[in-house]
Amino acid sequence: MSAPTNVEVESSGDRLRTLAAEHMDSKSKAPLGVYVFAQDDPGAELARWVEAEVFLDTFGNTREQLQAEYSPYDGRTVFLCVIDHLRKMPAASMRVIIPTLDGRLSKTLDDMERYWGISPAAATIRDGVPFPFFNTWDIATLAVSPSHQGRATAGIVSMALYEAYVRGSSECGYDYVVAVLDKRAYRFANWIFRETWAPFDGADAVPYLGSPASLPVWSQLSDWGARLKDGEGNLHELIFESRGFENVVELAPPGELSRLAGRVLDSPLSGAPVIDLRDHTSVEATQP
Repeated sequence: MSAPTNVEVESSGDRLRTLAAEHMDSKSKAPLGVYVFAQDDPGAELARWVEAEVFLDTFGNTREQLQAEYSPYDGRTVFLCVIDHLRKMPAASMRVIIPTLDGRLSKTLDDMERYWGISPAAATIRDGVPFPFFNTWDIATLAVSPSHQGRATAGIVSMALYEAYVRGSSECGYDYVVAVLDKRAYRFANWIFRETWAPFDGADAVPYLGSPASLPVWSQLSDWGARLKDGEGNLHELIFESRGFENVVELAPPGELSRLAGRVLDSPLSGAPVIDLRDHTSVEATQP
């Protein structure tokens, strides 16, 4: 595949700026804003663009590879996207997958079987406690554009994404989150967010989709929030109380993520067979 020409890159930038301008709040005075998109919303391309840019640069994943990995989960996907209001460009994205109540169609839980040999049915946390499939969402990807990866900027956009995610999952009554994190990202996230993630029992770092060493991890949001409230009040205010972003980030409207999540949870799955890795059989998708 040949490298894109300067004209193609410029044309792509123009399209993104037009798309960002169409979806951002033109009345906001904050330099950044958080937006929520259904996977088939035209605005989701802003989030996918950041994801593709970062994952190609960091792990060598092409857009085609990302499509192959994540398209089976499109029907369960919602995107969060930070838009730079001043540049009219996407700055960061989060791909959220909402599994079925029995834990199917979670990219993280499915890949635990493929890459770590851990059956989701046998996955445990905290010294053998079974993982609660029915009470979890999946952060499949999180990406911050290179233009916003300075220490201060990367921190604020990541916190804004987590604020939207925590608020939305809390509104829907979900308390757990799973993800697969590159080991460097795992250490960075636990440093900046104060030990939010823990590996599943028995999971060691292995090569994963271009990452030389990744881990399947989980977090209990209520537990994380309590620890932040006890020791990191400022972080708790930002992420769990939605306070402190004033004049910097226009937060997603209240209820926006939970509204789209509710649509996913209420919708039937596609009729195509899916592989249920809990018992290794092909089953017909059914109403969650």
